[in-house]
This record gives sequence, C-alpha cells and structure tokens, in this order.
Amino acid sequence: MKKTEFILQDLVSKIYQGAFPTNKLPTERDLASYYQVSRYTVQNALKELNAMGVIQAKHGSGIYVTPDALNNPLVFNALTRMPYSEIQNQMIYLKQRPLTANELQNFDIRNDDSQPQLAWEFLRRRLSHYEVTELERTVMPVRLFPHLDQAAVEGSIQQFVQSTGHRISHYITTYQTRLLTREEAQHLATKRQPAMIISNRCIWENSQVYALSENVAINYAVTYITPFNQQSLAYRMSR
Repeated sequence: MKKTEFILQDLVSKIYQGAFPTNKLPTERDLASYYQVSRYTVQNALKELNAMGVIQAKHGSGIYVTPDALNNPLVFNALTRMPYSEIQNQMIYLKQRPLTANELQNFDIRNDDSQPQLAWEFLRRRLSHYEVTELERTVMPVRLFPHLDQAAVEGSIQQFVQSTGHRISHYITTYQTRLLTREEAQHLATKRQPAMIISNRCIWENSQVYALSENVAINYAVTYITPFNQQSLAYRMSR
C-alpha cells in the first residue's frame, strides 16, 4: 500500500474512532513526524480527505473534521476522492430506442403496441486527470425526460434530473466483476482484462425508477466505513 493511501485510511480510521476529541487534526509537520514521511506526502493525503469533505482547513487556525463527516457512513472510491471539477464526462453516443421488456418492468411502464415506449440510451467515458477510468451506459425513459442533450450527458445527470423538478431518493447498487468486451476495452484504451461492473437503479422520492446505469471501471477500489451494528449481530447469533 502506498504511503499516501495508508495515511489516508489511518486518519479516516482515527477520525471515526474519535481520536481527535476537539475535531482538530495535528499540524502537517506533526503528522509527517508521526508517519515518518515528507510533508508533501501528508499534504497529498489531506488533500484527498478535503476533497471527500471529511476535513476542512481554517486559515490561521488549523485543520478540522467537518461537522457532517461523522453523521453518515462514509463510502469513498477513486472518483469520490477527487474534486468534481477534475472529472470529465465525454459522450460517445446518445440515441433513442424502444424500451426492452425488462426495462419496461424496471421502470414500471406499460407498453402501448400502437406507440412503443422509447428510451434514451447514452454511453460516456469518464476521465480523471485526462485518463479514461470508466465507461457508463445509462438508460432513461423518454416519457420522463422528453429533452436530453449532449450538455446534460457530459455534465451531471443528478443535477439534470433535479432540474426537472424531481428529488432523488436513493440508489440500489450492485458490484460484480467480469472480463471487458472488445468494444469496452477499445473505449477504455486498454487490453481486455477483468473490470468492476457497477450497476445502479436510480430512484426518485416517489419510488419511481428513473434511470438504469452500468459503470465499467478498471483499477477500481472502494472503501466503506460503517458503524458496527451490535443489535444485528445479536439477532443473527440468536437464530
């Protein structure tokens, strides 16, 4: 494990264990001395924590844990650890096509034989530091989103959805691995290799599924920090 990654995970662990009672972290110099690394390495770890919203620097005062950081389970991966401004979406295609039977069921839409229900389907590359890291294929019903264009696809789909007046409730996410197809490998500019497939059902507050997406990611890693559920353990042990 790289030193920056180790410091990042160790600091997150200490933050969630309450190792800093005043929510103020040691200085960069003290952290560099503690971890026996350069201040540059410490700064890189702190930069990632800041991008994730876990810490914030107050000029002339120090580095503090953000107030909301401890209220929710933390999940971070290669993309959430990077400022959104440093992530680019590049559209490969955007098209309309009929919804499949499986998609109609997922979106809870009844097909009309006289006028088939249509879907937007788009494929986009996600780049970080100008390097392609993910492919995302997303399907959205045209009846829910009559207007979708390249600007929306290359921007934030979440912002686009909320701009239509709907509030996003949650995502149901599934992770699995498989070998890249030749087409995927070409779009990712890599050889065929195992990749992480991240499937999402995207849901509004009224329980309506508004999008189905599949992300294909290479060199993917994700870290979860969740509180231990003692009651759940007691229930399982009693069965």
